[in-house]
Amino acid sequence: MKISKFAQWVSLVLCSLIAAMGLSSCALQRSKHRGQVMEEFVNVRNKFQMDQSNDRIRWMYSNLLFQLGDFKQARTVLQPLFNKKDAETSIQFRMAELLYLVGEYQNIEAILRHILEQNPKNQQIRVQAQLYLCFLYYQTNQFQKSRDLFKNMSDKIELPMLDLMQSFGEKSTYAIEWLTLDRQTEIPFIAKEPLPLLSITTQGRKINVFIDTGGDMFFLDPQLADELGIKTVAQAVESFAAGKKATIGFARADELVMGNVILKNVPINVLPIRRFSKMYRDGKYQVGGIIGTNVLRQFLSTVDYPGNKLILRENTPDRTKAFYQQLNKQKTTIVPFTLWATHLMLAQGKINHQGPMTFFVDSGLGSPKCSFSAAKQTLKYLGITELKKLDDKDQLGGGEGSWESYEFFIETLSLDSLQQKKTHGDYGAVGPDMYWENGFIMDGIISHNFLKHYAWTIDFTNRKMIFEK
Repeated sequence: MKISKFAQWVSLVLCSLIAAMGLSSCALQRSKHRGQVMEEFVNVRNKFQMDQSNDRIRWMYSNLLFQLGDFKQARTVLQPLFNKKDAETSIQFRMAELLYLVGEYQNIEAILRHILEQNPKNQQIRVQAQLYLCFLYYQTNQFQKSRDLFKNMSDKIELPMLDLMQSFGEKSTYAIEWLTLDRQTEIPFIAKEPLPLLSITTQGRKINVFIDTGGDMFFLDPQLADELGIKTVAQAVESFAAGKKATIGFARADELVMGNVILKNVPINVLPIRRFSKMYRDGKYQVGGIIGTNVLRQFLSTVDYPGNKLILRENTPDRTKAFYQQLNKQKTTIVPFTLWATHLMLAQGKINHQGPMTFFVDSGLGSPKCSFSAAKQTLKYLGITELKKLDDKDQLGGGEGSWESYEFFIETLSLDSLQQKKTHGDYGAVGPDMYWENGFIMDGIISHNFLKHYAWTIDFTNRKMIFEK
């Protein structure tokens, strides 16, 4: 089961906004796979090494590094162009994107505000800059700042995320209240397969929820939302597994109680969830919600699969330092990651020693056998042609309808230096559009069957995943 693959939050939303305003059309390359881009990259890299004074070649080199997922090096190469007083707007935007990916949020607003000052009449650029500000304010829980975005353009802008953010007014989102002095809580799993299931309380109602980092916010079933008096403030049609569509609502919950911690003023998505109950012993446990990435992001969170529990710790420098100090280095692997759009955690990996590739670490693929889900372009790059059709009539995703899935054998699957042998991949849940939809290659999804062997801690502040065996 693959729960949530949000439609391309930056590129496609931007394209739809610009198209609606009659400004221009967006063209994204869809056909090239990683191997073909690598050929172009080697050629440009050689030219760059021979002449680093050529700004056009430097930009091309940085852009190819970005497409291939080497965001750190892309920033290093781009920096001299960005430092120029007359840096082009495209260069300023790219630097803002690279800072966003690595979580250096403190400098992004100044860049975007500078772009707005430089372009008082260019509506296309102003829309893009304000859209990026919207994501920045969302990711940093500064919803109040969104009220100044897109002024005098409300008749042309349809952005449900913005409507949701503005609906909070001056309230602080994700306000945390600890019920114990140690500022840590452990919530036991009711079940671990096909995805970790646990109980929490929202609006005074105890519900069962599962964890899925393929989802952005907290998800709530619409029937439960109605019963709890939660009203949607906006709606949108979104894409999920295999490109299937569904209408999703945007709303607010007063609080989530998770063990010994309370989250107040919580953004939520409303989506039919109860149908996933049949995944758990044919409906023994009724499912009412999903914990997505941005709930986990408020804490130093550990999804402890072997220990059958979710651990939430206060996310402070002192608590994080203490956590790292108590790690057993011999049994621990630290994997750097970047974060794009609202919740796309990206890490480098390899399949059958080919790569590095860019993987979306999405825990919500609840396949009983497959640890990875590949796009069509990824199969071409890897040279994988042997596919076995799966007879899975019980596939469930966030969208409506089922899809055909195929299985392929993987000799080695690696996430950075963390490697597993003799596993399987899925083709079908990830459509070809995902590959290029963010402007860089996303080769596929690494998921539950890989992650479930570890206590998996996500340090969003320092952009590190910690895997303890």
